[in-house]
Amino acid sequence: MAGIIFAPGQRRTVNLMTALKIRDRLDGNIPLYGVFVNQNVMDMLTFFLLASYKVYNYTVMNPN
Repeated sequence: MAGIIFAPGQRRTVNLMTALKIRDRLDGNIPLYGVFVNQNVMDMLTFFLLASYKVYNYTVMNPN
């Protein structure tokens, strides 16, 4: 299991693009979790939707 912190102001916070790069380099069998701290639901859903869209488009464009 691996985790990514999406909490502004935290020392080890990453942005969405960095998170997607980490996911790309991580073995597909390892689950990757996002950690949100005191963020509103819209921020979390935005990250989820953008990540889902990016992963979907990457998979469609690069099926291998």
